[in-house]
Amino acid sequence: MALVNQPKDKKHEKAREHWTEEAKSAGKRKPDYEELGNEPPAKRIFVRKASKPSEKIGWTGGGSVVRNSGVLFHQLERQRSIVHYVYQNMLGGAIRAQLRQCLQLPFLRSLASYRLFRTASPFDRRVTCLEWHPTHPSTVAVGSKGGDIILWDYEVLTKTCFIKGKGPGDSLRDIKFSPHEAVKLYVASGDGTLGLQNLEGRVLQVISHCCWYCSVDVSSSCRAVVTGDNVGNVVLLSTSGEEV
Repeated sequence: MALVNQPKDKKHEKAREHWTEEAKSAGKRKPDYEELGNEPPAKRIFVRKASKPSEKIGWTGGGSVVRNSGVLFHQLERQRSIVHYVYQNMLGGAIRAQLRQCLQLPFLRSLASYRLFRTASPFDRRVTCLEWHPTHPSTVAVGSKGGDIILWDYEVLTKTCFIKGKGPGDSLRDIKFSPHEAVKLYVASGDGTLGLQNLEGRVLQVISHCCWYCSVDVSSSCRAVVTGDNVGNVVLLSTSGEEV
């Protein structure tokens, strides 16, 4: 079949349509990297899709659950329990104020159920120190500003042991039972002595002297005595009185 020559004007119309389609496709086509590089900086517009901010929906223990783009994940942190926080507080570490309040509230609520059980007024001067007996849970040793000591068993009213002090100027700053012999007391006195005495009031040993001892404690495992004075000194001694 022989090809029929088409008129020139129809050829021009088809060519014009072809150029129009190419122009449309060129307008839709994304510019490549080289074309972007050749454009002036004023025409370069970088659009970054803003991500949805993460939303914290809860707090559990030491971690937090976060929602990000509809996906839940657990932000891993150091896991802690109430026991860890109490232990950390015992070691002197800082705990969060909110958790501290949670620890205190149950105790404060229980105070409403407390009632006065028993009282005693054995001294004519103020009480300066207290120490529970290590083997008798109902017995407490109480020291006064006049140097007096009383062993008070709050379950047996007739069972008391009173040790007379020296009077004014003999204020007891601290007392501790001996961990090896519970019938002996380490006494930090206002007269500047750190001594060991029995429950009869007899001083068995004067361990150390200073201007004014304010506190004392005893380590049973190290067999050592530590004491502090009123000018900021802390002294570690053996039970025989030698400085360590």
